[in-house]
Amino acid sequence: MRITRTILHSIGGLALAVAIGGYSNVAVAGESFDDLLAQAEKEVTAAKKAGHEWKLLPNSGGKSMSLSKLLKSAKEAHAAGKTDDATKTLKRVIEAAKLGQQQAAEQANAGPNYN
Repeated sequence: MRITRTILHSIGGLALAVAIGGYSNVAVAGESFDDLLAQAEKEVTAAKKAGHEWKLLPNSGGKSMSLSKLLKSAKEAHAAGKTDDATKTLKRVIEAAKLGQQQAAEQANAGPNYN
């Protein structure tokens, strides 16, 4: 029983990693930076409200950052003229925020199971 749960958790984690890795296929409201930024801010706010704001690694590597900090770094990259990097970051933030909201909904009633 314990082995089965471990395997299922591993498979779930792998599926989540694949979902995050496929961020380029994110359906977004628009493709302009301003549209992406507005949607990212909306999704991050909803994820925070649900209590599931994730952390991700920035595009350049390094330590993980909260989605709020990644939003800030995307704004800074855009201001520095790195619009492609900023757009890529925003798409990742949108996807992670949506998955965080989904996780919150799915695990709302999670608790120990003594069966």
